[in-house]
Amino acid sequence: MLKILFLLLMITGTFCFVKYSIAEETPKNQGEEPEGGDCCTASKTGKIECTELAKTMKEIDKNYKEIKAISGYTTFGEKDWNVIHESSKELIKHTKKVINEFPRPENSKYQELNKTLLAEAEILLEVAHFKKEVGAVEDAQWQIRNIRHTCASCHKHLGLHIYPNLYPKEEKK
Repeated sequence: MLKILFLLLMITGTFCFVKYSIAEETPKNQGEEPEGGDCCTASKTGKIECTELAKTMKEIDKNYKEIKAISGYTTFGEKDWNVIHESSKELIKHTKKVINEFPRPENSKYQELNKTLLAEAEILLEVAHFKKEVGAVEDAQWQIRNIRHTCASCHKHLGLHIYPNLYPKEEKK
């Protein structure tokens, strides 16, 4: 019994030592939002920039994540369909705002991808209206994947790196 108690104390002590050693080595700001809130981005020069476009994109991301969270379900309940309905309406609203208020006429691919996102969100809203039809769940899942693909394509086109902590960029030499 005494050996087991001693072993447990040793394991606990080792765990605490490792935990606090790692915590001291982790930079204080790693994983934290930049100063100025979560609608700010760090520019290439290191300057923190808060823009209306960043705020709008954050809303698009929030609504996308709400539908993405349920996209793997094999069936959708009434609550799930409500999430799809409301989130797709919000995606439409915010995408229209991006198209109208933040156009980049010199960048036709950006314009095209925004219009594609709008079309995919409108189709998802239509699917939500026909939620009782056979195949509606699969259609909704398909549209959510199309939305994800459109967002990823635009981010790649613009060179946006949205998860720097997960996938650090390699510096070019």
